[in-house]
Amino acid sequence: MADRSQVHAKNAPGPWFVDTTCIDCDVCREHVPEVFARAGEGTYVKRPPATPDEERRAWLALQACPVACIGSEGGKRPAEATFPVPIDRDVWLCGMTLRETFGGQSYFLKRPGGNILIDSPRPAGSLHKWFTSQGGIADILLTHPDDVAKADETGRKFGSRIWIHEADDVAFATDRWRGKGEAEVRPGVVMLPVPGHTEGSVVFIVDDTWLFSGDSLAWDEDTGELYAFRDFCWHSWPEQLDSLVRLAVKKVRWVIPGHGRRTPRHADGLPEELARYVAKMRKKR
Repeated sequence: MADRSQVHAKNAPGPWFVDTTCIDCDVCREHVPEVFARAGEGTYVKRPPATPDEERRAWLALQACPVACIGSEGGKRPAEATFPVPIDRDVWLCGMTLRETFGGQSYFLKRPGGNILIDSPRPAGSLHKWFTSQGGIADILLTHPDDVAKADETGRKFGSRIWIHEADDVAFATDRWRGKGEAEVRPGVVMLPVPGHTEGSVVFIVDDTWLFSGDSLAWDEDTGELYAFRDFCWHSWPEQLDSLVRLAVKKVRWVIPGHGRRTPRHADGLPEELARYVAKMRKKR
C-alpha cells in the first residue's frame, strides 16, 4: 500500500500521490500520462485527474502498479476501472503487473479453439474470474523468461499449455519451440524467433495485424519511431538487429510490447519504419 509519508517531493497537492518506492517501470505513465510524470528514476503526480476518463485510467494505473506505490485518498474506484481492458477486437490488456517482471504487460486473446495469454499477469482473483467467464486459457505463450510472472500458477488453474523457446527454457513450461524457424501456433497466430534481447526471445504475429513484441520492439511517442532496447539487450545487439531485419518483411499494423508504448492504433508502414530503424542503428555500430 502506498505511504503518504514517503510521497515524492514533486507530487502535486491533492488526493493522488506516488511514494518513493516507485521502481520507474512506466506502467502508470502509460495509462494516464496526463497525471503521472517521470522525475529521475521515479514518478510523481503532476496534477490530479481532471476528467472522469482520467480518473478511470488513474485507478487502472493504481491497480496495475507492480509495487503498489500509487495512492488515492477519499475517492472511490469507478466500476468501469477494471482489468482486463479491451484494446482492439478480441485483444485485451491484462494490466495487473508484477515487480518480478518490472511491470511487464501481458495480453489476452479470444481465439477459436481456445483462448491465449501472451506473457503472464499477476494472478489476481478478479482477472482469473474474468478469464473463466471467457472460457479459460488454452495456451500461455511466453516471449522470453523475463516476463513469465506467475504463468505457472495461472497455467495450473486453467490447465493451460505453457510455451517458451528452448533457448530460454523455464522449468514449468509444458511445451517448447525449437530451432530458428517460425511456427504456426494456431490458425492466424505465428511465432517468430528474434534472438537478441535474450537468446530465445520470440514475437507473435496475429492475423497479420498485431505484433506482440515482448521486449524486442516498442514505440517512442516522442520521436514517433520504433525502437529496440539496446541498454537492456542481454544476449546480443548485433543478433537483435539481424532479427529485426527478418521481422521487417512481415505484415503487421500494430506493435504491442511487453515494455514500452504501443504504436498508434493500426499504423500503416510499420515494416518500412522498422527497416529504416535497423539501417540507422547499423550505421551507429
